[in-house]
Amino acid sequence: MAAACVAEADDGRIIEYYTYGSEEPDAQVLLQINGSCGSARLFSQMTGMVKLMKDLKIRGISISLPGHGFSSNHPSRQIGNWPREDVKPVFQKEQIHSTFMVEGMSFGSSHAMAVMHEFPDRVTRVHLLVPYLPVEIREQEGWRLYGQDDSFRCHHPWVSSCWPRACCLFCCCTMCFNCCGAANMAVADAKKFDKEVGYSLSAIQAEDIRHAYAASIHGFIYNALVPMTVTNWGFSPKDTDVSKMRILVSYGKEDKQSPPEHGKLLGDMYMQKEEKCITNIGDGGHSSHHIRFGRGELLQLMMSV
Repeated sequence: MAAACVAEADDGRIIEYYTYGSEEPDAQVLLQINGSCGSARLFSQMTGMVKLMKDLKIRGISISLPGHGFSSNHPSRQIGNWPREDVKPVFQKEQIHSTFMVEGMSFGSSHAMAVMHEFPDRVTRVHLLVPYLPVEIREQEGWRLYGQDDSFRCHHPWVSSCWPRACCLFCCCTMCFNCCGAANMAVADAKKFDKEVGYSLSAIQAEDIRHAYAASIHGFIYNALVPMTVTNWGFSPKDTDVSKMRILVSYGKEDKQSPPEHGKLLGDMYMQKEEKCITNIGDGGHSSHHIRFGRGELLQLMMSV
């Protein structure tokens, strides 16, 4: 049975996380990281995937990103620091001191890459699901710098300030509208796949979205600001030592939120480094892999790399 837990960061923030899957003492650990408009709760409710975890002796741990669910807000944070600031306190509480696997979807993929960078000797397997890359790499590759899912380019002090009031109000309202629109789109996408997945993925996702902003909508806002989301990660995925990792990169040919060239670059880069990477390319957009993820098939694929 899934368990909701909390840990405390060094700065006193609350970190929400969930444990689920195998309870065997020698189970492999899989850290899963939520995307935008979601929380760590989502993974623990995906019955098809959780059942497979038990069969494969995998213990799932998912950590709600700052400002999602009951994890405290952390304005102006840097993604590259998240493994030290949030993952380490959870792992210490759960007494996880050896190797583990990591999986991040969409917004969570950037945090998964940060975990890879921080723990190159401990991460054994990786799944980057519809990943995206920072603006610095986009500039190097000559890509379009900002995409559909990159939200707003204002800094967090502007959102937090009371002056000028009109600008602040406009920014906050626009951000809330953007987040609610994204949430509705995510549920609508999931509903298309309920029958194929074998359980109500859309209902689970809708409930998770409600949980994700249970404490405050502000977490969505802070985490949707471009200066935190797509610039100044504090590390470059190109500099990560992946020699001890086996990697799965999943992306969609028609994805407008995490454009396919991002996933392709990552897959090509990892294969050139160690040839311990496979790519899983969907024909659709950002929700290309909903069915296989919900069933646990992508978990099996990651374990086969």
